[in-house]
Amino acid sequence: MLGPVTRRSCLGMLVGTVPGVTCAQALQTGMVPKLRRGIGVHLPLNWPEVKQVDGKTVYAWPAFKGARFQLGDDDLRMLSAWGFDFVRLTLDPGIFMDAAGTERAAVLDGQAIALVQRFQAAGFSVIVDLHPIALNPVYSPRSLMAPGAAVFSSYGDLVERLAGVLNGLPHDKTVFELMNEPWIEAPADLPRWQVMLETLHRRARAAAPNLPLVLTGAMWSNWPGLVRLDTRPFQGSNVFYTFHYYDPHSFTHQGVPGDDAQFLAGVPWPMTAAEARGLVDAATRRVQSAPDLVGDASARATARTGQLVDALVRKGHGPAQVEKDFATVAAWGRSNGIEPERILLGEFGCVASARERPLGGDRLRWIENVRRAAESQRMPWAYWNFKGWGGMEMVSPQGKIDETVLAPLGLLR
Repeated sequence: MLGPVTRRSCLGMLVGTVPGVTCAQALQTGMVPKLRRGIGVHLPLNWPEVKQVDGKTVYAWPAFKGARFQLGDDDLRMLSAWGFDFVRLTLDPGIFMDAAGTERAAVLDGQAIALVQRFQAAGFSVIVDLHPIALNPVYSPRSLMAPGAAVFSSYGDLVERLAGVLNGLPHDKTVFELMNEPWIEAPADLPRWQVMLETLHRRARAAAPNLPLVLTGAMWSNWPGLVRLDTRPFQGSNVFYTFHYYDPHSFTHQGVPGDDAQFLAGVPWPMTAAEARGLVDAATRRVQSAPDLVGDASARATARTGQLVDALVRKGHGPAQVEKDFATVAAWGRSNGIEPERILLGEFGCVASARERPLGGDRLRWIENVRRAAESQRMPWAYWNFKGWGGMEMVSPQGKIDETVLAPLGLLR
C-alpha cells in the first residue's frame, strides 16, 4: 500500500514519466473548477478579419488586433462585480487550423493563453471552447461534420495540440471544451458523432491526461442530443457534459435574420391560441414586403412561419416544460453516475427585441425560469453572451449595457 503522495515523492515518481506534466500538474489529478455562474465571451478570439483572394477565404494578419477584439480591465471588473465566477471563452478553430508554420500557430496559442491567464488572474475560471463558425467554408461546422471529411482529422490535431498547451495551466481554473454545437441533426446520424467525440476525447487525453474537458451531444448541443450520448467510453475521465437551452427556438430567436423565425415578432411566452392569428398575419405581411422573396420563396416562407406558430401553440411551452426538460437531463445524469455539478448548461439566452419590438417581461421571465431550473438541479450555467451581436449580448456593439437581465440571472443580490 502506498503512503500519502507528497510534493517531494511526486517529484520522484512522476516528473519525467509523463511528458509535459510537471509535479504541480500531477498533484492536480481529478481537480476541476467549481463552476456556478458563467458568461460566454465570444469576440476576442472569434470572427477574425478575412478577405477573399481568388475565390478563397484568407485570414488577415496579425489576427485579433482590431478594437472590436479587445477587452479592457473595466470589462473584467464589471463581470466580476455582476457576480460571474467563470467565462466560456470561444475560439474560432478555423484560423488556428489554417495558421501556416509554427510561428503563426505559436502567436495564436500565445494570445489564447495570455487571455486565459488574464481572466484567471482576475478571479475567473475559464472554459476554452472550440467554437466553429461559418466564416471560412473550409472549416465551417457543416464541413467539419461531413461524413469522412479529411478536415476533421486536422481538427483532431488542433484538439491535441491545444490540450497540451492548456495542460500547463491550473486544472482547478481551466476547462477545455472540445467542440461547440456539432452540426449533426438527424437522430440516425448520432452514432457518427459518438465515434467522432470518442476520437476527440482520445486526442485530448493523449496530450493532457487529467485536464478537465467538456463533452457534448450532437443536434446542436441540445438536451435531447446529450441524453442520447453513450458515456461509458468516458467513465473515469475528468469531464463535464454540456447542453444548450433555447427552447422554444421560435421565441428565443424570433426576428433573427436568416433564422426560420426571422419574420416573427412579438411572440409571447408562454404562447396561447388566441395570440396566434395576429402573429401569423403580421409575419405574412413582413414576408410579402421582403424584396428578396418572390413567388415560391414567398409562399414557402409564409407556410413555414405558420408552422412555427402552430407548433408554439400545440406544444404550449412554459415554466412547467422548462422544469421537466431539466429534470430529464438530471435523471440521465444520475442513471450514468454523473454528478449534477458536472452537467453544464453551456448556453442559454433570448433576443431582447424582434423587428425593433422589445420582448420585455416575457424574455426576462424566460431567462429567470431557465436559470432557476438549472440551479434547482445543481447545474452550473453560462449565459449567452457578454459582447457581440445577434441580439442576446449584454453589451451591444454601440456599448449599451443591458442590466435588465441581472435580476433574472440572480446576480447582484
